[in-house]
Amino acid sequence: MRHVARRLLPLAALLLGILLIGGIASAEPTTKVFDAKNFKWTVPEGWELADASAGAQESGYVIRATARKDDAYVVADVRVVPTEGLSIQEISDEVRNWHSQQMTTLQGSKTREGSLSGVKGTEVLVKGEDEAGTTKLVRAYTIEKSGSFHQLIFKLYNGADTTMAGQVDAARRGYRLLKGAGPMEQAESMPLSLIH
Repeated sequence: MRHVARRLLPLAALLLGILLIGGIASAEPTTKVFDAKNFKWTVPEGWELADASAGAQESGYVIRATARKDDAYVVADVRVVPTEGLSIQEISDEVRNWHSQQMTTLQGSKTREGSLSGVKGTEVLVKGEDEAGTTKLVRAYTIEKSGSFHQLIFKLYNGADTTMAGQVDAARRGYRLLKGAGPMEQAESMPLSLIH
């Protein structure tokens, strides 16, 4: 019996090591690569990633990330669609108008210069309250590369724009084109909630 126990001890140690390594790995940021859509996305530790629903995929959505800190939470979507003759300003206006209409109380809305994956584009900001009375800030980044628009759309609820600002910025900087990326994005120095 003692001989069997000695044989099982290394196996038990190996299994424990695998479990410990798996636990450590899950505490790391997560990266998903989409070769066909020309991007990869690294999100912070603790963020959950899920493929877009079938209906959302029909509109060009690829993947969704969610994260929560107390009452604050983030929903972030990646969308990649062909330009089909639209300008970056036109698609940014569509995003701004759509999200503005979703607010029951609109506190502010603007489009300004932005960048994603080191490529210049636009950033749409829309702030207000939704039907449930939840405070919401939308930040939507759009760039154009090789005949496609790449959009990273953050919906920040209940103050996530301030309490989770570092995580949101890390998720923004973690979006990278596989071909045609510019320099690495720098950390933002201004508060995420700033609309002026």
